[in-house]
Amino acid sequence: MNQDNAARPSVGKIVAGTVLALALGFLQPQILTIQLLTFNFCAASVIGVALYVWAGIIPAVVLAIAATANTFAGFGPLMGAALLPMTLLPPALIVWNARRKLPFFQQMQRGLIAFLGGTAATALLVALLFGGDIVGQIAAIMRSVFDEAGTEFWKLIEPRLTALDPTVTFETFAELFDDIVSLIQAYYELYLLANMLAGAAVSAIVAVFWGNWLLARRGEATPDSFVGLHDWFLPANLTWGTLMTLLAAWIVTGTAIPGGAIAWCAISALAQVAFVVQALAACDRRIKARGATRGRRTATVVLILLAGLIFRAYGTFTFLSLIGCASALFGHRGAARPIVEKLKKTFGGDDR
Repeated sequence: MNQDNAARPSVGKIVAGTVLALALGFLQPQILTIQLLTFNFCAASVIGVALYVWAGIIPAVVLAIAATANTFAGFGPLMGAALLPMTLLPPALIVWNARRKLPFFQQMQRGLIAFLGGTAATALLVALLFGGDIVGQIAAIMRSVFDEAGTEFWKLIEPRLTALDPTVTFETFAELFDDIVSLIQAYYELYLLANMLAGAAVSAIVAVFWGNWLLARRGEATPDSFVGLHDWFLPANLTWGTLMTLLAAWIVTGTAIPGGAIAWCAISALAQVAFVVQALAACDRRIKARGATRGRRTATVVLILLAGLIFRAYGTFTFLSLIGCASALFGHRGAARPIVEKLKKTFGGDDR
């Protein structure tokens, strides 16, 4: 059997993949709503890449058509068109690069550019089409909806609230709702850009890794087109560039420059993604060196990520990013390793 025939998915995979694609496409408006309100992890796009590798072109095309159609139906033609650079173009580019068996880190670089660029393009289009203060507009819509339906909603929940506190009135409830909307507005004005960019970066990393891992499992990857997590290293120029950008953003936050805090949140979120990945790679290298099986290594990385998500409020990812930063600077291929080695030779002698 030649390689082309070996690469063809079975009829069962095509059917199962098409059913999954239709389900994801039908749920795309709900998925996008959750995505845009939280971390912006592009679930449908990431699954679309894996679906193409696993079940072929038919389910991937079905997903693209169904998701796009339902996005337009759920969000309207203008918003649907604005979302296309973020939802459709990045996975298509990642699939194209995986098909060409490009070197893995070149694929990763292009995937990051595609997702980050697509997200930035969507943000720009939304700002142009709907005005710059999109968060303020959404908050205004929430308040207008409450003005129209707040009384009816109060009638439904009044018995339960007054049972807990008889002094609660509709005016108190309305003030509380307005405070909640103001809190949500303040949060998104500060963190929306950070969530959008960090989520896009994570989506790119997962999509490129997952797609090439599936190709490697089928024996269709080359030694260059797939690299396991244990061989991931932040390049020295990226490490220094990230740290210098962080320092510059931190300095800007202490000035009166508009948007300084927003820039700091976005840059620190992207830096955290980069250093957390470095920390996971360093962990995988350590346990691999101790002879751990692939399954145990995978389980360890997954458990670390789950712990980070569960205990995120306690700064787990911040702690991981600090470990990753130390690894990127002083690890085996650390950016500061040549400086450390030179200092050792200078102050300790060449024989040490």
